[in-house]
Amino acid sequence: MLTRAVLYGQDLKQEELNQLLDRLGGDRETAGAEYNRLRRKLLNHFRLIGHSAPDEAADRALDITAAKLADGAVVQDVASYAFGVARLLGKEDQRAQFRLDKFRRAFTPPLPPDDSKDRLLKLCFARLPETERSFLLRYYAGANVDERARLRELLALELQATLNTLRLRAHRLRKKLRHCVRTCPAE
Repeated sequence: MLTRAVLYGQDLKQEELNQLLDRLGGDRETAGAEYNRLRRKLLNHFRLIGHSAPDEAADRALDITAAKLADGAVVQDVASYAFGVARLLGKEDQRAQFRLDKFRRAFTPPLPPDDSKDRLLKLCFARLPETERSFLLRYYAGANVDERARLRELLALELQATLNTLRLRAHRLRKKLRHCVRTCPAE
């Protein structure tokens, strides 16, 4: 049982392990059993929070606790201290996972467009009445924001409607297109 702790925690020194065992129990058998129980609890904790490497994290928490005890840190309850270390290791892992996910998203190429959805959208758009198709094409015309705003004001004057009325009409037509794409059988 003690060799397992030494195998997992490469930087755990024998004197640090001895001090940790002395704090965990009176005799070596009781201390070893307490060490294993604490390690299992730490392992369960790391699995529960979704740590990327729960085995290594449990051993690392025990290694850090043992090193602090060997350095003369005043610790009332070894298990509580080990769980405090585990909490910090968990936060560190979450930050690392967040950075890794952010990196992956930044360098993952975008998915190619789904041709079947494009075909369905074109089919549904063609099924709209000519006035609705014309409205959508004119409403979304323009190369940039300023040009689109100017063209929408002209469209509103032409249709004798407010800009809010145009927005609502465009929203309803987009909703109609989404429904058609979802319910239309793929051809």
